[in-house]
Amino acid sequence: MLKDNYILGLLYGDGYFQLNYRYEWFMFSTTHKELSDKVMNYLDKNNIKYFNHRRHFPKGHKKENYEILEIIEITDEKFRDYLLSHGFLSDNSSERIKWNKDFIRGIIETKGSLFSYQSRNSISWRISFSGNKDDVEYIKHMLETKLNISTGTVFRRKDREGEGVISQSYRFFVQNREGIRKIINFIKEGNTSKYLGEMIEKFEKFDAETPYNMKRKVFKHYKFAVGAMSRDLGIIIKGKRGGGGKRGFKPVYLWEGDTEKLCFAGWENAYKWTCKLYEEELGRIPPEVHLED
Repeated sequence: MLKDNYILGLLYGDGYFQLNYRYEWFMFSTTHKELSDKVMNYLDKNNIKYFNHRRHFPKGHKKENYEILEIIEITDEKFRDYLLSHGFLSDNSSERIKWNKDFIRGIIETKGSLFSYQSRNSISWRISFSGNKDDVEYIKHMLETKLNISTGTVFRRKDREGEGVISQSYRFFVQNREGIRKIINFIKEGNTSKYLGEMIEKFEKFDAETPYNMKRKVFKHYKFAVGAMSRDLGIIIKGKRGGGGKRGFKPVYLWEGDTEKLCFAGWENAYKWTCKLYEEELGRIPPEVHLED
């Protein structure tokens, strides 16, 4: 039988037991063909009997726009017993959800998502987890206790309440950058869909190239740009009270504790010095400064 926790995660995420003509079969359905192909390949390798179907459903009001649903009906009784032995219908979430990187990656492929979005003129990232309340709360608890991740509040989805559909699906988000990084480091380096693999690569590129405390690429004053870069570099650059310059500029200092280590002739020169250090130390592109007229 299957010994791949990633496939088990996919099956748990988009699978369910269904009574059909007095027989209880396991059904897997997805609109993601690559995932259905992965499941069928594993079933074939393990000689597990199944039927696969494809259904087309109209989507929206445009007749030419269709949703394709891939359905796999697994009729192998030994496979049914195998899933039951892995706690698929257990009353305990800790038995239904396997806490390992492959199973959780399968859950993210089916009941979760990793995506970027525009927020306040900058790019942000988010991972969402959806499912029944017990499972979602268990995953949230494990992320917080095992990976030390700060997570959002669990809430009931209300996407279709306007249509009179009361959902029993719940969701929570991880949208702090450190938490997303920890989840990706936990789940990566294993079997994955092309889409999730590409999203992981995009996040890692964003994380490597975008300063942690600075999403803006353009500032309106040298002082603000220096402040943003200084936070990433872990240094302190600032002026001091009553420290006006004698030659038409305000001196700005690099500080080490209470000691002045360097003096710059104004914020523009501090900006130029910090840009060079920023590139050399972090390998990142410094922000630009467009002075206001």
